[in-house]
Amino acid sequence: MFRRTILASAVAIPFGLSGSAWADPDYNPPFVFQYGKAHYVTSHLSCDAARKLVQADGYRHIARASCGANTYAFHALRNGRAFTVHVNPHNGELSH
Repeated sequence: MFRRTILASAVAIPFGLSGSAWADPDYNPPFVFQYGKAHYVTSHLSCDAARKLVQADGYRHIARASCGANTYAFHALRNGRAFTVHVNPHNGELSH
């Protein structure tokens, strides 16, 4: 029993002292999924976060059209059809 404790400590202590973590401490997801929809947790989205939301909604080949103060626009494909998707940077709502 004592030998197992020593072995476990010998493995665990170097990991604890190394300062590395399994998860990236700088990663802060821009949205959370609740009730099957993506909801943003910030008050104002970045253009890159809005692009990721468009991608999470099933659009592919996304190209930024504009990222103004009141709306972000992206050209994208979904099911083989071309769309211009608008994202409200204040609440993350998508429209096309």
